[in-house]
Amino acid sequence: MSKFDDSLFLERKSYRKRRLMDLISMLPFFGTFLFFIPLIWVANAELGPRISVAMIYLFGVWIFLSFCQVILINHLKKSDRYEVQKLKELKGD
Repeated sequence: MSKFDDSLFLERKSYRKRRLMDLISMLPFFGTFLFFIPLIWVANAELGPRISVAMIYLFGVWIFLSFCQVILINHLKKSDRYEVQKLKELKGD
């Protein structure tokens, strides 16, 4: 027998759901990194952009992260609905 006969098979939907949950959990770290970028600009205050540009950047990042969170959570809800529907079909309800 081949050593690949006993390999673990993961269903594509559940695998994608896990990766989506991983992405959602990494979003705050990505956001923290984006929020600290203006600190680099302040280090070069003479050459860097003005404070107003940094504030616009921060609000833009905040809106972008909120938008990403809404999209990712909606995709997660859709995958949950799919799993519930699949379980109902298997039970015969």
